[in-house]
Amino acid sequence: LKAIVSDASLSNYDWHKVDPAKARENVTAVVNAVRNHPAVIGYYLRDEPPASYFKGLATVADVVKELHPGAWPYINLFPNYATPGQLATPDYPAYLDAFLREVANGREEIEEPSGPFSVSMAQIQRIPKRPRVASTPKSKRGALLDIGVPGDLSPL
Repeated sequence: LKAIVSDASLSNYDWHKVDPAKARENVTAVVNAVRNHPAVIGYYLRDEPPASYFKGLATVADVVKELHPGAWPYINLFPNYATPGQLATPDYPAYLDAFLREVANGREEIEEPSGPFSVSMAQIQRIPKRPRVASTPKSKRGALLDIGVPGDLSPL
């Protein structure tokens, strides 16, 4: 059994203006407390962030990756039926592109399907009132292929 650690000091930021020194202090305290537990696979940062949060998320995610190599800085992205107002981008492909560019730092961060983001199960099920939901994995896979990452993206 594996666990993603959730702690307010990792996720309770004004994501528009994350103080790197405070982020390092917060992440260091949490990582030092749990990093040696065999169940820890990652650290929860945010659920469904708009693109305007990506810079702040990258600040915290980078510290997690530095202090606990191999652990996930866990971010659950919006599904493809989110509105441009929710995404803070004109459309879903632009949202994914912004995430890949600003948070995932390109290919080296997302080669494994278990990278720092997820596809929730609701996104890949066919829901009659939301027929476009099933295209989310293809959209994310397409974004990965655009930057040269081969293979399928599997949901966590």
